[in-house]
Amino acid sequence: MVPLAVLEAVRSLDRPTSAVLEELPQDFVPKRLGASRTVQGQIERYARLAGQGSGVGVEELIQLLRLVGRRNDAGLVFSDAGRRAARHAMRTMPAAARGLHRALPTKARHRMGFRLARGIAHRVFGVTASLDEAGRITVEGSPPSIEAVPEGSACALYGSGVSELLRTLAGFEGDMVHARCRGRGGDVCCWKTATQEVSE
Repeated sequence: MVPLAVLEAVRSLDRPTSAVLEELPQDFVPKRLGASRTVQGQIERYARLAGQGSGVGVEELIQLLRLVGRRNDAGLVFSDAGRRAARHAMRTMPAAARGLHRALPTKARHRMGFRLARGIAHRVFGVTASLDEAGRITVEGSPPSIEAVPEGSACALYGSGVSELLRTLAGFEGDMVHARCRGRGGDVCCWKTATQEVSE
């Protein structure tokens, strides 16, 4: 789901607008990575693998993140990709869990939603989320983003992905701060909420 989301974000940013397509001959339309047939083929492949519950090797993901990390708009791609990956993952939740989650009163829905978000975050993003008594969330892990982009910009994918899970499932309102990063010498990457963010 993560590489699928990355390439979907690239395609979304690189796709020419309808105005550009109408005004310029096809030969003059800017050739960007996201508009290429190669990317479309890879999107189809990743979508097929995701539908089968299969994944790709870590090295393939690292190579993709490294390629995107060279772009001037890499931060936008990574942030959008995290949200897309979270939405893909939430669509795989069992129908019974989705139904129960919607039916619960607000407080119980947010409590169940945090457990669901924590499970998806671990399965899809390889990070661990915890919630303290004051409602503050801490997310820790060692995603392959640093192997791909050592300066740390690819970590935005994981931060935005977990934020989207928490916002949708657990009533999260606010920002996750990237408090520690392996790119800055931390032993793990760590995201924290600055205030009490899981609403009652």
